[in-house]
Amino acid sequence: MMGNINTSVPKGRRCPNCNELNSEEASFCGECGTRLIPTKVKCPDCGSTVDSDDKFCTSCGLPMVKKLKCANCNTENEEGTKFCRECGTKMEV
Repeated sequence: MMGNINTSVPKGRRCPNCNELNSEEASFCGECGTRLIPTKVKCPDCGSTVDSDDKFCTSCGLPMVKKLKCANCNTENEEGTKFCRECGTKMEV
């Protein structure tokens, strides 16, 4: 007769960056500091609430990174860019 084998899965939040197992209450990894619970943001296009680390909206499928067009050369730059990555023109807000 075989004894009971413990097959329980350890409880907690696994860090997506370093794979460290943290407590269920942890918001950040105790090993590397990575955020374990994504914050929620609204999609700039459809307004749906999605996780802040999502690259695309889970409702409409559009990219979550807002692109800004340079007034000088029309190149798309990421939101928060101060100068165009193509021509160096100061980006207008």
